[in-house]
Amino acid sequence: GQCDSRTARGPQRVKNNLRYVTQYREMATDEAHGAVANEVDSNALLLDLHAEMEGATAMFTDRYSDAEKIWNARQHSAGCAFGLALLQFLRAALTFEEAEMDATVALLPPIHRAAKAAASQAGRRIGWFSAWGGNGSHAPPTLLIELVALRADVAAAGAEMICAFIGLFRMSTSGYITLMRALRRAHATYTAIVHRLRELRTDHLSVSSVGLPDAEAGLLGVIEGGLNHGLGVMNLMLGMLPPKVALMAGYFGLHGDREVGIRHLTNGWNSSSKSMYAPIAALALLAYHSAMLIFRVAGDAAENSAIATKVLEESLDKYPGSFFWYMGGRVARGQHNLDAALASYSHIPCDSWQALRHIVAYETGWIKMLHMKWAEAAVQFEILAEESKWAKGFYFYLVGICHIHAGNHTIASTALATISTVARKSGPMGRPIPIEAFALNRAALYASALGRGVAPCNRLSLPALEIVYFWNGFRQCDQADLAVVLSLLEERAADPISAALGCGVAVMRASVLRLMGHQDAAKIQLDAVDKAKMAKVLRKSGEEWCIPYGQVERGLVHLEQGDVDSARSFIETAKSYSGSHSFENRLQVWIKQAIGVLDDRKAASTGKGVVTASVREGRRSARSIAQTESGNNGALARSTEKGLHEQSTKRDPTIGTARSVSLTYADGRRILIL
Repeated sequence: GQCDSRTARGPQRVKNNLRYVTQYREMATDEAHGAVANEVDSNALLLDLHAEMEGATAMFTDRYSDAEKIWNARQHSAGCAFGLALLQFLRAALTFEEAEMDATVALLPPIHRAAKAAASQAGRRIGWFSAWGGNGSHAPPTLLIELVALRADVAAAGAEMICAFIGLFRMSTSGYITLMRALRRAHATYTAIVHRLRELRTDHLSVSSVGLPDAEAGLLGVIEGGLNHGLGVMNLMLGMLPPKVALMAGYFGLHGDREVGIRHLTNGWNSSSKSMYAPIAALALLAYHSAMLIFRVAGDAAENSAIATKVLEESLDKYPGSFFWYMGGRVARGQHNLDAALASYSHIPCDSWQALRHIVAYETGWIKMLHMKWAEAAVQFEILAEESKWAKGFYFYLVGICHIHAGNHTIASTALATISTVARKSGPMGRPIPIEAFALNRAALYASALGRGVAPCNRLSLPALEIVYFWNGFRQCDQADLAVVLSLLEERAADPISAALGCGVAVMRASVLRLMGHQDAAKIQLDAVDKAKMAKVLRKSGEEWCIPYGQVERGLVHLEQGDVDSARSFIETAKSYSGSHSFENRLQVWIKQAIGVLDDRKAASTGKGVVTASVREGRRSARSIAQTESGNNGALARSTEKGLHEQSTKRDPTIGTARSVSLTYADGRRILIL
């Protein structure tokens, strides 16, 4: 009757009242049938938590069928359902194949259903009706029920993060939109979890894993581990997006910071609780630090190397499985130890998953290329070209260019001619993905030179070294391998090649000389590329990449010599280059890392910290949410101040509109939540 009396206040009020009345009727029906219970079987809950961790241990020790059996048996648990989706997601992450991605997406709805059931059990819908004059006869949920619901919410947010990665893997406009929407939903869920933990901290002053029963303590550990993992991955993802995608994220109100992400993941990895999120956080940390080691273009990577080595050793001691052996190989690559990388990949059993067989072939092929063993590299890439369903055109290109360097020009011509028939198309216009577009363009240049009767050795200029250069492979080589690469480039420069091909050789020679410490010699090589008359020639010949990459190389040379101002000038020139060239995203990664090193050098010289745009935006968002909360929910803010020591973090930027807070429990233990 109270709801009906308000129906004359306007159409929107009628719509809202009908919604709340419908919810009340649903709740009444649920209570009549005993669907909304206020008790949880703690023994069954402990079995669920044990199954989650047991399945994670099986997955990270190469017992994949055992992990599936364990999680399938208790799929009613949101954590076990998340484990099944995570296992399938790792398959998709290793292969990027559409079928694997679709299979991953199909496993996400059970997680949301489990989270919805847990929320219903906690009586959250009743809380909505109480504000409209409900009877208030329903008893408040216990702490255990609240923690069960929050644990299910953590799994649901993790499912959204998986959906976001799937959107990123698709590398299309629709995929990027899916990425942003999923990140917003995940962010909203994590924020709601943090706020509810603050309320529980106020209502239950003993909310701490110390002194709680086993079920509550286990749930709290899982919730904290899930928050650290999810917020860490989200911050890292948002902090490392390509510039254009990052701009799109800004339109969605999403901002991230790498340092905050690393801090969260480190907390999750160091967690003393037996949570399934601890090995996942370790895997994410290794993925980040190995990427920084492999793709870093300037600066010192000693810190990344030390952290990665420590995390890897402890992870392999607990989980000696394929995923951590794979990360061990990547870390070894970044540490210039290619033989150790091959030894690490040899521990991966390729007969269990085809995805593992493919990733081992891919990594082994790259290492063989870095060692200039072209025929052996071609054998590995042929496996991918025949079996993999992702980027077959690019794999055929790798096969072709390896045979070019090995002198097998007939096989190379056949492989390059196959690219146009197998190249993967994506997006509404059926355009190839960037990596396939590069392979198509280079194969077209080869075919054009073939049609003009150009000699095989002059159709492309050291294409395998070119792709190694784009992938920052020269930095992964030791000094002995760099000397071999330099000799190949000098021999090629002595051949009668076109001016455009000569510019490509000059840029690569400059890069190798820079890495070997010969900065003045590198400048001499770059002078040929900087000539104004060469720009038009390079654009016509398809070697336009030499222009912006040459500017970046010159900036990196000045950076190595300590001339920060000149280095920034050349880097900014490359950043503003508006031409069409190969691997624009790769170049932007180089530029972003170089600018980061320049900012660090400037901060070190002035003794002041550098505040990035994302940090400033995060602080503005933090002030905005603080003002909103103080205006709309003052009572909650006052009660929070009484029961919770809240500390605003000056150096921790936020994501979206959430604040970074820390919970200080009665025993003095503090946990950074957001």
